[in-house]
Amino acid sequence: MFIRVKRIKKQEYAYLVKNMWIKGNVKQRVVKYLGKLMRTPSEHTCTFQEFHHIQNLSDYVERTSRLKILQDIKKWEIAAHGITSHRGQVYALHDGYVCEYTFRKLAQFQPGEDDRASGLQLAQLFVHAGFRIPQDLFVLYFQKLTKDI
Repeated sequence: MFIRVKRIKKQEYAYLVKNMWIKGNVKQRVVKYLGKLMRTPSEHTCTFQEFHHIQNLSDYVERTSRLKILQDIKKWEIAAHGITSHRGQVYALHDGYVCEYTFRKLAQFQPGEDDRASGLQLAQLFVHAGFRIPQDLFVLYFQKLTKDI
C-alpha cells in the first residue's frame, strides 16, 4: 500500500491506496481517506537534541521507550515546520507524509534476521513518514530495536 495524492478544486487530499490485479490489469483501490494534504516549506532551526534538551543521546535512547522516541521525532519535525495542529491532517514533509498511517507503520516495525535489510526497511519507513532523522539517532534507535528482540 502507498499514499496517493489527488487534487480536487485546487486542494490536495491524501488517500491510502492498494494495487490489485483484475483481469490482467492493475487497478488502484482506495483503502482509506487519510485527510487534507498540507505542504510546509520550513526547515529545522535546531537539532533534535537541542529541541528536546538532551545532553547525551545514547542515554536518552537507552532510557526512553521506542514509541516515545518516535513521538519526540514527530514533535521535532512538526515544530520545525510550524505545524500547530496535525490531527486529521496529512503533511507533506521532505520526501514523505506525516499522518497516522505512516507513524503507525513506523511504530509497529519489527526488524528481521538480516540487519542490513531491516536497516534499509526502517530507513524507508522514516522517509515515507516525512522524517529526516539524524544519522546518530537512527543508528542508536536501530540498535535499540535489535537489542529488544
